[in-house]
Amino acid sequence: MAKEHIRTAGPALTAAHFNAPFWHLKQAVTGTSGGRNTVWFVNPALLLNTPSQEQWVLRHYYRGGLPGKFVRKSFIFTGLEQTRAVAEFELLKTMQGLKLPVPKPIGAYVLNKGLTYQASILLVRIEGSQDLGRLLLKQKLTTNQWQQIGATIKRFHLAGVFHSDLNCKNILWRHSDSSTYLIDFDRCYIKPPNQLQKPSLVVFDKSWQGKNLARLQRSFVKQKQQAKAANSTFHFTTADWQALLLGYQQLK
Repeated sequence: MAKEHIRTAGPALTAAHFNAPFWHLKQAVTGTSGGRNTVWFVNPALLLNTPSQEQWVLRHYYRGGLPGKFVRKSFIFTGLEQTRAVAEFELLKTMQGLKLPVPKPIGAYVLNKGLTYQASILLVRIEGSQDLGRLLLKQKLTTNQWQQIGATIKRFHLAGVFHSDLNCKNILWRHSDSSTYLIDFDRCYIKPPNQLQKPSLVVFDKSWQGKNLARLQRSFVKQKQQAKAANSTFHFTTADWQALLLGYQQLK
């Protein structure tokens, strides 16, 4: 027998709020994003008592890699707190309490069917922002802006936050207030204090922080190569990366 679980940070949500057809029916979808896995931007003010300017992001959870080719949306259920939606929802709440720049969580939904489950999450959209993967196809960033991005990543590392998929598409830049955000914390977690690297140590080593940064650098290089193959320009240079690292290292 299927069981529905909803965890919310405030508004009274139903299972319908976690399904895109519901928002389409109410003509409240304002846009979409994503490649293989679509996310929807919705306007909750049309249906709920929320700030008029606030938009939400609706995202479903999918399997990746080889298993995802056969079973896209189902996962093994080992308990509600271990589901990907609830785990990310609670992690976002914790990071908000730490004053880290992340999206505000609205609600998590889990549909449990015996040994498996499907899940979705609702978040507040960070208005006026764009991920670096897209932004750098259009323009350059200044040295100071790269340093700020590095300092923001350092804030997460100092708090012990391990982002399992730190890449340029999961970093948002907002020009209106020159702010940086990290997004998509699926399968991410906070490391115990005894695994935190001291700020004075070099960042490119075998620590989890160093590996995290190396993964990020690879994503920039990959985007640059893909842009070149498409006769386009991705505005990322070695000097940009060094500026990012400098901003990271200077934050204590």
